[in-house]
Amino acid sequence: MTWKLDLRVDLGLSNIAADVAARQQQTAAELCRRLNDQPGLVLADEVGMGKTFVALAVAASAALAEHEAPVVVMVPTGVAEKWVKEWAVFTERCLAPGTPTLRVTETPVRNGTDFLRLLDDPPDRRRHLIVVTHGALSARLGDPWVQLALVRQALLHQRGTEPYRQALARWGAKLFRYPNFTHAVVTDLLAAQPKHWRRIAAKYGLDPGDDPVPQPIVDALNRIELEALREAIWEIPFRQSAGLDRRLKATRKAIVDALKDAWPEVLRRVNVRLPLLILDEAHHVKNDNQLARLFANPDAEADAEALAGALGGMFDRMLFLTATPFQLGHGELLRVLERFEGVRWEAPLDRGRFRGQLAHLRAALGTTQAAALRLERAWGRLEVSDDLGPPPDEVEAPDRVRSARAAVDQLREAMEAAENLLR
Repeated sequence: MTWKLDLRVDLGLSNIAADVAARQQQTAAELCRRLNDQPGLVLADEVGMGKTFVALAVAASAALAEHEAPVVVMVPTGVAEKWVKEWAVFTERCLAPGTPTLRVTETPVRNGTDFLRLLDDPPDRRRHLIVVTHGALSARLGDPWVQLALVRQALLHQRGTEPYRQALARWGAKLFRYPNFTHAVVTDLLAAQPKHWRRIAAKYGLDPGDDPVPQPIVDALNRIELEALREAIWEIPFRQSAGLDRRLKATRKAIVDALKDAWPEVLRRVNVRLPLLILDEAHHVKNDNQLARLFANPDAEADAEALAGALGGMFDRMLFLTATPFQLGHGELLRVLERFEGVRWEAPLDRGRFRGQLAHLRAALGTTQAAALRLERAWGRLEVSDDLGPPPDEVEAPDRVRSARAAVDQLREAMEAAENLLR
């Protein structure tokens, strides 16, 4: 798609000063323009400068241009509800009359299964904007339908599994802590492919609200390794006994532990393409944490299984928002920029070019830091009586003054080069 600010988006319609609205409109237009050539951008502004509405203007433009694929806004839990409310205000005040209705999640998404269910919705009810919390995709798998789908997949193409299927059906409600998993329900679910489970649920009067197992997960099931989960299933008790509750508890723990490893693998195998990720408070990805690892992208020259993150290769572009850009050291800033490697690259050369740009920026920022240290040392050698203004004859100036002047010139030159690369 071609990135441009949609003509129906007008931040001047909101109740803010005209000059502020004009600045925000210009910023949103510039962000869209740059997204045509850059994998990602950082919008760095102080609190209260309107980052949210600028980002929503970009999101609305992407949604109006790309009707089938939603824009994802990933935000800290504490402000997730605020983004949903801000979108309602934005669509009411900043979209011209006659603009198609843009749908948003009614509440923030807080787990990976619900996120994938929203991506699985048909076009007539698919959200244009999905607000998801930072920790949603890192949360443990707690959905009983997806848990059972993984268990079913672990038993496929295995000999002698009928006693284990019967035991799973018998103890399903306890193993998955879901009362609706009665013997008959689990028996039918294990006998059918997950894409048919919604029909089976309706047969028993159950309403999971959507497809119990999202299609992206169904597509990923046959591409993951589930040996650890099979080993846990082999421990399931077949018959009633005095120690049944204890044995079921042990089996459940083994299954949950195995699912803990299987779920990230499922997320890594999900293959969807979305136009834009907006990441609020992006300084949280400056360190190698769970959130940052979501952006890892397979590298043709490395082990794809080790590097692929749940969001790697999912988004065409990324927009990071932060109010603290200058509180980051340049090493931390570079680590934030490196997260843009997680976009879906059209060609390996594009990624190589981006890496080259980061390498040049890293070198320039290092040069600037070294020049600043040299100036600090030179400044410390000056005396109170020294005059830094250019004298009639530079040769007459003391060495310490000439060194300080040279250090100032070197730092100015290094800063200009680094600033150009940052832009």
